[in-house]
Amino acid sequence: MQNNQEKVSAEKNNLTPPRIGTYWPGQGGIYIGQMLDGETQIALIMATKPFEGEWGNYGETIPGEFSFSNGQHNSQLILAAEPENQLLLDITKHEADGHTDFYLPANFEQNLICANAQAHVEKVWHWSSTQYSAITAWFQDFEYGGQLIDSKGCRYAARAVRRLIIE
Repeated sequence: MQNNQEKVSAEKNNLTPPRIGTYWPGQGGIYIGQMLDGETQIALIMATKPFEGEWGNYGETIPGEFSFSNGQHNSQLILAAEPENQLLLDITKHEADGHTDFYLPANFEQNLICANAQAHVEKVWHWSSTQYSAITAWFQDFEYGGQLIDSKGCRYAARAVRRLIIE
């Protein structure tokens, strides 16, 4: 997974986002909208391909501070602890429109997907990248919008997203 985050200036790079919930040509997926990650404003793009698997690392508290708003950071923590995590490998190796910086979204990123692009996501539980404990992690219910925790050993759907930093 690439550690860099693409910084964009809409005027400088002529990147004008399309209507929320539509495919953004050249950006690898569906434009979900914008949100704040701390002081950083990001544009979130969701890959069209769905994924599925176990969260992994069952019984282990992965070291590091997990984020509710930065799934890219969380995905790096998960892969550092379990380099062979199949779900994360599938997501971070995904390529679309030449982009390979996809990751498993965090809770707040999933909230944005649920609010703005629910029609593009299967109405089942989807893993987030946010760890809760040694045996549980957060997931999003895309039918009703709730977020809960469940065993890291469960097999759920997952989505891949990428972010653009808005300058």
